[in-house]
Amino acid sequence: MKEEKLLSIIVPTYNMERYLSRCLDSLLVSSIIEYIEILVVNDGSKDQSSAIAHNYQERYPQSVKVIDKENGGYGSVLNIGLLNASGKYLKICDSDDWFDSEAFRDFVFQLSKLDTDVVYNSYSKEYLNGKSVKMKSPLDEDIVYNTPYLLSNVKLSRLLCLPEITYKTAVLKECGFTLLEKTLYVDLEYITYPIACVQSISFINCNLYRYFIGRVDQSISRKSMEKNIHNLEKVIDALTTFYSKNSLESYKEKLVVKQLAEVNTTMLCTYLLSYRMSRKNIIAVLNDKLLALKENNKDVYDCMRQSKALPNRLLNTYINFPLSVYVLSYLYWAYLYLKSLL
Repeated sequence: MKEEKLLSIIVPTYNMERYLSRCLDSLLVSSIIEYIEILVVNDGSKDQSSAIAHNYQERYPQSVKVIDKENGGYGSVLNIGLLNASGKYLKICDSDDWFDSEAFRDFVFQLSKLDTDVVYNSYSKEYLNGKSVKMKSPLDEDIVYNTPYLLSNVKLSRLLCLPEITYKTAVLKECGFTLLEKTLYVDLEYITYPIACVQSISFINCNLYRYFIGRVDQSISRKSMEKNIHNLEKVIDALTTFYSKNSLESYKEKLVVKQLAEVNTTMLCTYLLSYRMSRKNIIAVLNDKLLALKENNKDVYDCMRQSKALPNRLLNTYINFPLSVYVLSYLYWAYLYLKSLL
């Protein structure tokens, strides 16, 4: 494999034999393959994922590299992937997701002309029923695509999420962070920590990433989040420590506060949607969590309060999901209760 590629793509893989070929086929576009390094990091899969990946490595030895390792979770995969990445830029593509191959061609062409610390692309959510939804951009203003901007001169409503973001590899290595291992939801760390080092950004007008929604065992499913809420709390603690220990410029600080407000909202909603808890216990948990947040991280608490993010998230669930009368009445109660708190 050549020393330098334009783009390294980490493909985290754990028991993804059903989806891995679709993912890799979407990345192996003949007209741009010489510019691409694909790092398939097999996190101790027990199915045929490793064999599938090695087959691609044999067929595309200049572009595909397989790293087999013991299971250590998503963070360990990204940690080792970053250590092995040789491309100028780095992007993640989860093995059940894929790139639009035509858009990928254009993305690589535009990327080759850029030198900013981070690059944005749009993405769509793809559902089991075939529905595709293009996600809203975080931009709060009109910009010129394929043009370098100082991050301080761009109005973003939030941090970029994982499908949208491509980092300059040198910037990630300069930051020197290590993601939590054997923990879910560390993509939140990956999109947050580098902001301390990022100074410039470009936007490519390209709907590149296809984010697949619908696997039963997906970490963002309600059952998975309820089961693994301790993982989310662990990540929140890590993000809070990052925020408190780093003196960020004010515009970066606002983005991190919004991110913390969002993930705390997700955590509290997960508790509220845990129907195994009594209302009394839920009230106790909410009061404890919100009081701790108010005392220890008032910026985040105030952001949640001003945006009404928590009650509004519940109201959206109440309106849009076909749930039983009991659950609907419960959600409406929770919405009114939270509205009185925040």
